[in-house]
Amino acid sequence: MKKYMYKFEFILLILLSFFISTAELSEAFGQTEHIDISYDKTFTDEILKVIQNADGLTYKTGSRSKGVREFQNLLLSSGYSTGKADGVYGNKTSAAVREFQTANNITVTGNADLSTQFYLVMQSCSFKRKRNAFIAQVKNYAVIIWPGKAFYIGAVDKSTNLVEGTYCYLSGGYYAGEYKNNLRFGKGTAHFANGDVYIGQWKNDAMHGRGTYYYGGIDSGEYYRGNMTNSTMNGKGTYCLNGLKITGKWFYNRHVNWQ
Repeated sequence: MKKYMYKFEFILLILLSFFISTAELSEAFGQTEHIDISYDKTFTDEILKVIQNADGLTYKTGSRSKGVREFQNLLLSSGYSTGKADGVYGNKTSAAVREFQTANNITVTGNADLSTQFYLVMQSCSFKRKRNAFIAQVKNYAVIIWPGKAFYIGAVDKSTNLVEGTYCYLSGGYYAGEYKNNLRFGKGTAHFANGDVYIGQWKNDAMHGRGTYYYGGIDSGEYYRGNMTNSTMNGKGTYCLNGLKITGKWFYNRHVNWQ
């Protein structure tokens, strides 16, 4: 367990020591270099706090996706049997996760939460620096740090492009879901720094398709559920405020037709 702690502490050291621009997510990573690991308990406490405060993408029995398949491959490469890596989180995968959690003093749930994913990657490799990022990668699963900005835990492709996982912003908020060309694309959930939450479809980094936008959080009583276009209410949908509902058609955030 101690060797994993050294890696966690180094992560926050990276996060707190540098700064990069917000445009660097989709840049090529370039050449790699190995990074030495340093130790300070404060760094461990802080990075674990960030992870624990972000629910992130959690795989559990019944989950099906490319991310599940890559997580199964990660388990297999780490010596934990899941049977075939088929993208279906079944009893064998849950049992393998329980075995890993038990061996590493992690709360045993059988679910692959953000902390479990993080520990599993970090037990198998160390960080390499690739231009503006620090990457620890096993098969097609990785922990990627953009110093001063964000970190990502999840599935990647052979070119280290994001596929499915959790992207946490140091300024607050996180996104958990699918990607295409390093942009939010497909199903995903965003928790914004101001407390708002969106659950639904994405396209090219914008809320696009069916979804629900909660103002001030899921339990606030205020939300919009319906079609979205480029992150605006557009098409059929329902706006609700403390039980009062307005249903109809919307045109770029304006209600234009009652139903």
